[in-house]
Amino acid sequence: MWEKKSNVGGVIFRIFVFLIAAALLVGFYFYYKKTTEENEEQDLAYLAQYEQQLSSQENTANTPQTGSKTGGAAEVQAAYEADLAAIQTYMPGIVCWGDVLTGGSAGGVSFPGVLQDLIDLNICDKYDFRSTVDFADNLTKIRWEDYRVDIPVVNMGVGEESSYTVLGRAGAVPYLVGEDLTVPAECEPVEIRLTNEFAKHVKPLIFGDGGVNPVVIGGIEGTLTADPSSYSQYSSGRYSFTRLTPGTETEIAKGTEIVTSGSNLYKDYIHVIFIGTYGDFYQAQELVDQQKALLARQTGNSDRYIVLGMYMSNDQSIPSSTLTQAESLMSQAFGNRFINLRKYLTGDALRDTGITATKDDESYLRNNLVPPSLRSTPYSVELNAQTYEAIGKVVYDRMDMLGYFDEIKDELGITAMEKAEKQAAAQAAAMPASK
Repeated sequence: MWEKKSNVGGVIFRIFVFLIAAALLVGFYFYYKKTTEENEEQDLAYLAQYEQQLSSQENTANTPQTGSKTGGAAEVQAAYEADLAAIQTYMPGIVCWGDVLTGGSAGGVSFPGVLQDLIDLNICDKYDFRSTVDFADNLTKIRWEDYRVDIPVVNMGVGEESSYTVLGRAGAVPYLVGEDLTVPAECEPVEIRLTNEFAKHVKPLIFGDGGVNPVVIGGIEGTLTADPSSYSQYSSGRYSFTRLTPGTETEIAKGTEIVTSGSNLYKDYIHVIFIGTYGDFYQAQELVDQQKALLARQTGNSDRYIVLGMYMSNDQSIPSSTLTQAESLMSQAFGNRFINLRKYLTGDALRDTGITATKDDESYLRNNLVPPSLRSTPYSVELNAQTYEAIGKVVYDRMDMLGYFDEIKDELGITAMEKAEKQAAAQAAAMPASK
């Protein structure tokens, strides 16, 4: 009879497999639990970090924009100050030195005023500081409208002034005391004669101040006053000086310099010069030397300036050949910073102003003369409002062509904005018309 075969080995093997499976299951359970706990801890850490960041941004937005600034507000202020620094470096302002042709028309239009409007339109008003700041939407308490920029255009054009009178206001060729005088101890006017190192009859203050007062003579601050009734083309005019505060009686010697307030104004501004129409030069080179003297006072960006050439002279003693020679010398001296105004006014100006040429205009143009339709009256040296507007645009376009605005536009984000606008316009133009 056969004996029943033992199954002990099989049982042991099954128990062994079960134990291994149980051990794997327990190990997987503890591994899963550990991993889940680590993930939960990491999520909690991320959440805490995110809440801390939101709290920091909210505190930053509530930080006042004056005084001490921290966090995002400090970075915003630093970025804004960098924009202002770029303007201060490359174009803190523009000053236009000249006579009535710079001062403008009776209607209140001047080429410096037009230049200001164009700079505001194309730079200052386009400036959108908020668009250049990351996470600007989170900074809800900041008054973005307070972040603006300004590039002033100063009009220093006054009346029918000679070139040396303009230079004296600017301190480029200073006024001098023409005769010895005694300044009283009290604030009483004393008659004074004016001249300069070239013994010219300089005549400021007849049509406006333009940076003359207050003046300093021999260390005494005071005010110059003109007697307009004494003005004529060939006299030096009568002037008086009145000290501002009482002091001691002082002797002032002939040849003492008269320091005008304009001597120290706008030296770091870009200069625009338009002088000579009312005389004070006999040779073309003398006019160019006067223009150079004005430019020499420019302390910042001395390679950035504009010189406008004369288109005619109110001084009958200056022949047209002298103007032609002056234009040639100015072109050589100043290159593309020189604008030949006579060429423009006898060329494209009528088209730019939208004025239809009359028979008189055509006759003037054939003789290379500025047409009457561009003048304030047919035979006047002065121009009308439409012509001043055209000149202002010519000056702006030349500055733009010379790159005077490039660094500012780059820093203020305007270059990128204009590039994006051009790309959008090009894409729109390339799209097929909808049916």
